Amino acid sequence: MSASTGQPLQVALFSTVQLNPYVQLLADGVRAAAPDIQVTCEGRLSLGWVQRNRRQADILHIHWPELQYAGARARARWRRFISFMAGLALARQAGLRLVYTVHNLNQHEGRDALFNALANAALFAWADALHVHDEVTAEALRRQVRRPERIHVIPHGSYVGCYPDSVSRQEARRLLGLPQEAFVYLMLGGLRPYKGAEELIEAFRSLDDGAARLIIAGHAHAPAYAASLQALAQGDARILMFLEHVPDERVQYFMKAADVCVLPYRQVTTSGAAVLALSFRKPIVVPAIGPFPALVQAAAGICYEPAGVPALRQALEEARALEIERAGQAIAAYLETIAWERLGAKHAEVYRRIAGGREARRAGG
Repeated sequence: MSASTGQPLQVALFSTVQLNPYVQLLADGVRAAAPDIQVTCEGRLSLGWVQRNRRQADILHIHWPELQYAGARARARWRRFISFMAGLALARQAGLRLVYTVHNLNQHEGRDALFNALANAALFAWADALHVHDEVTAEALRRQVRRPERIHVIPHGSYVGCYPDSVSRQEARRLLGLPQEAFVYLMLGGLRPYKGAEELIEAFRSLDDGAARLIIAGHAHAPAYAASLQALAQGDARILMFLEHVPDERVQYFMKAADVCVLPYRQVTTSGAAVLALSFRKPIVVPAIGPFPALVQAAAGICYEPAGVPALRQALEEARALEIERAGQAIAAYLETIAWERLGAKHAEVYRRIAGGREARRAGG
């Protein structure tokens, strides 16, 4: 609630992402922690949206800007990009406050490089607050932007309760055709080259462990990439491939069947997949890049130097020695620190801090 007008602070969250509930969870967390702040979840940020809502909105919180103008056709991308940038400019001119959550410092696959560079440059220059999830990203961002005091570190919240979690380990393994006594490594999520599935398959195949199983589950966005992964795994019956989108109701089958989750990424800013694994109390096997070392230290898992297949293979072997039950207890304690209501209160503090006199100007017309 604004002390100057008695009106609720109006915050609009912008994201076109459909499969990740992050933005809805953030909205729910802010609402629970700060009933005086009204939060709405919007899709595309456009010039038209800002023209219609500039007198009502106080803060625009941007997520994944590279997806705001994504599209199959160049003309559509240009049109969306121009509308997005014009909307940002009008919002700034109208005195709306801007928050940018930096999910990716760099677009993973280099698409629309010019658009991405221009959008990031505008957001880095115009945002009243820059939100990142860890200190490593904050330090990298401090080297890129002016006025680094705008950077706020608030962790990625958990996915506890977002997905069904009723099946037992035994039932999950039965449904997936896995031996009950196997040690199961899981890589779950959308499959793209930067995530390193090729190295994982090669490292796993080099293991002399008949009781081990590797599951790779998720939609490969390029059919040729899916075919290449199938070819790499061919001939090793220990590797199970489910190269299709995993619906929410099936996530639990893979997570509950697994002993550890492996995320052999080549680059990363934020990893929702790692937080999802931890939300099911699964230790993670990850390279020592980006946010991963801090996650392993705070929760549980194996962190390896990103030096190629031999280092990943050694990490897979070390994962066998993890005390899974003790790891689950450590993860549970960490999950309490990233509950969304707790994080929502921190986001609310940022919103209030940057709101300044915006509500007074809105009230005065």
